[in-house]
Amino acid sequence: MTSSAIARMNSIQAVSPLWGESIAALIAERSRVLFPPHVRDWLSSEALRRALSIPALLPDNLMELEEGQWYQLLDISNEDRLSVAWAPNRQVVTLLLEASDAAGRQGVLRDRKEEILRDLTNSLAQIDHPEIEELASFAARAAACEADGHTEAAVSLAVNVLDSALEKHQSEIHRQLNVRPKGSGRHSLTDVITKGHPGATGRERFFTSGSLLLLLATYGLHGVFESYKWPSPPDSKFNRNMLAHRVGVDTYKPHYSLHALLLTNALLRWLDIQVPR
Repeated sequence: MTSSAIARMNSIQAVSPLWGESIAALIAERSRVLFPPHVRDWLSSEALRRALSIPALLPDNLMELEEGQWYQLLDISNEDRLSVAWAPNRQVVTLLLEASDAAGRQGVLRDRKEEILRDLTNSLAQIDHPEIEELASFAARAAACEADGHTEAAVSLAVNVLDSALEKHQSEIHRQLNVRPKGSGRHSLTDVITKGHPGATGRERFFTSGSLLLLLATYGLHGVFESYKWPSPPDSKFNRNMLAHRVGVDTYKPHYSLHALLLTNALLRWLDIQVPR
């Protein structure tokens, strides 16, 4: 590696946030195949692990956020049951951050739906992991259904892609969070995810533990798999189990397709990075 390349990497270290162990581990793994031993040693060093987050691996639509905005996005994800990692674009994310409440954010989703669907389609097209590509293809079909006005079909397909991805790959989430599974239920998994958010404490550890990227991709899942049985009143928020067991205008709300698609896109993009190839 040339001295100019090393200098460039060192300059990245000086200005980049400390994004964590998971991305560094990915780079170290790939370096074993791509580089000779002396370069592998440097790529695996602590100095590079702190630089690493090499921005290309981070959601490009969130690159310019201030620290407080990361926490605001996690709060929005938890409250609204959605994710904005990798899609929609930065302008739409800004509008969501500026909205005063959940109703305002629903208005943003409604008004910018066509734009968001394009962003989702483009994002899903970036997935090239052999184990994730098929899921991404079905998610893209769900986005196409919504674009053609078939909202109920879009919701049904997207939530099943989401459920399939979690069923197959939830062990990877447990591994990243360094916790043991507590049952196979999706709600158990999402409980584990939300406990990874440090709130107002432990921020330095949060930003250096590898948790940020995972939580950006999955934090909105909390509540999505809550138990639902007829004739319970409909959940006031997006709930996959409710949609599977209660069909009606009070459950299949128009904006739920975007919730399902945004959550699915974020999870699949994260898995595309994290699942070993």
